[in-house]
Amino acid sequence: MKTSEGPSRESELFDRSGFREYMEHAPQAFAVMRGAVKTLVYANTAFRRMTAVAGEALEGTPMSEMFAGRDATELLTLLDCAMTQGIPVRDHFVQSLNTEAVTWKCTAWPVMDASGHSDHLVIELRDESPLEHSLAMQRDVTERMLLGALREGEAADNAEASSWRAALLASASRELTGTLDEPVLIETLARIALPHLGEWCIIDTIEAEASVRRLAIFHPDPSRQALARELERRWTPEPGDLFGGPAILRGAAPTIGAEYIEAALRDTESGRENAWALTVLGIGPLLTVPLVARTKLLGAITFVGKKGARDYTQAEVELAQDLAARGAMAIEAAQLYREALSLKVKAEMANQANTAFLGRVSHDLRAPLNGIRGYVDLIDDGIRGPVTDAQHKDLDRIRKNQQHLLRLITEILNFVRLGSDGMPYHITGVAVQDAVDSAVALIEPLIQEKRLAFEGAKCGPDLIFLADPLQVRQILLNLLSNAIKFTPAGGYVGIVCEASSQSVAVRVVDSGIGIPVDKQAAVFEPFVQVENNLTVSEPGFGLGLAISRDLARAMQGDLEVESDLGQGSRFTLTLPRAFKSASGSYPAIR
Repeated sequence: MKTSEGPSRESELFDRSGFREYMEHAPQAFAVMRGAVKTLVYANTAFRRMTAVAGEALEGTPMSEMFAGRDATELLTLLDCAMTQGIPVRDHFVQSLNTEAVTWKCTAWPVMDASGHSDHLVIELRDESPLEHSLAMQRDVTERMLLGALREGEAADNAEASSWRAALLASASRELTGTLDEPVLIETLARIALPHLGEWCIIDTIEAEASVRRLAIFHPDPSRQALARELERRWTPEPGDLFGGPAILRGAAPTIGAEYIEAALRDTESGRENAWALTVLGIGPLLTVPLVARTKLLGAITFVGKKGARDYTQAEVELAQDLAARGAMAIEAAQLYREALSLKVKAEMANQANTAFLGRVSHDLRAPLNGIRGYVDLIDDGIRGPVTDAQHKDLDRIRKNQQHLLRLITEILNFVRLGSDGMPYHITGVAVQDAVDSAVALIEPLIQEKRLAFEGAKCGPDLIFLADPLQVRQILLNLLSNAIKFTPAGGYVGIVCEASSQSVAVRVVDSGIGIPVDKQAAVFEPFVQVENNLTVSEPGFGLGLAISRDLARAMQGDLEVESDLGQGSRFTLTLPRAFKSASGSYPAIR
């Protein structure tokens, strides 16, 4: 909470308005008292002369130290009445403490500012005199001068307060968006708000099913923060609390007096246990505001004023609400980040478990499949006895299915290696024509079997990939196998080479079933195959294209597709281009 301005501030206002210049030469004894604390903030020359007190010693002096006699207490009561009810005190007899046997008449009247609020009294001391009319006129001039000074000061204060508030909120926005660590955010919010809005603060969060958890108690004084932490551990919110999260959930008023908190604590077990800690930290007026982000109630922050401090003003309530709104947005962002991070970790753990499972299963399947192939070859070679032509055909079918299963398992192993960054790469110069010819030689029987028209590439001897030769061949085999698989018998498959100064592209073209535009991105995802109405003789896991693109990108290249449904597809492999050195060798990178 902001402290009151001292006499020096009011003296500056009186100087600026011309009030002091007028009053110093007035024959009548006048002074100005701040009503709430009953201290003098200004006294003119006549007043100081009558009371026999020097000006520096007089200003800031409590009224109780100015007057004596049995009427002094009554005067102070009347001054209170003048402040709170606007009732002037007229001609009240009072004796001075500073001069002997001198009694004056004291008149005091409240001065209202533009908002109708009174915080000052004008006090006049005089001996009995017939000059009542002159004195009345002087009182009127004095009141007008003081009112002008106060209004000018109020305008200056409002402008200064608005500027300070804007600067504070701007600084808060910058600091609160600088981290996604929730504990750091809580401490930052408390540090910004204190001591402007209280001596210390309590932060509660709203959990599932409207339960309330005490998140933190923060005191800016390091010597008391340890006690605040201990109190935070022991002091849990209770449904009937008049502040904090429970009060916000009930829609309670934002401010309450300290006496209500003290009474509530006396009635609870936790209050009795924590009474000493609360006494040390101090309990004054409390201000609770909600932490709301995008209509979602995240919690509440309660500011605790200094013991004996005045209640919170509307301006302070609004400032607390603005700071809480900014804090809530930052806290929500931190919570969303934490949740996203947690989901990411869980997803990575699940992927690792799946990858490990697939790798183990694939590895365990290779051994029996290789055993099957070995025994098929033994039987087919007649080691166990003569084999008929029909049996040779059956054994060939077994061999083909074994090879197909082995290819599927190899795909899974490659996928697992890519996912675990275990795929080795040996980057060197790869002649594009040689790589294409090698891949075509392996799938040529499939082309002949489906009676496809095939057009090979004429890439030229100067086109060189900078890549791993084994991985290039694997990608080209996958692309050619897919083209053959999804092209009807009698269709067309071809290869085209293109080059730029930085890269070489090999495009595999077919006249197959094509891929819908909305599914072209999906064909590169693992375990995804585009559904079609054709019967595919060798279905797979849908890993070939996913593996191929990952391999291409790992070698600083890419794999892209262009297609129209029913019009075939065009898969383009692009890899960095290499050039022969002066010695005729290619760069090699491991």
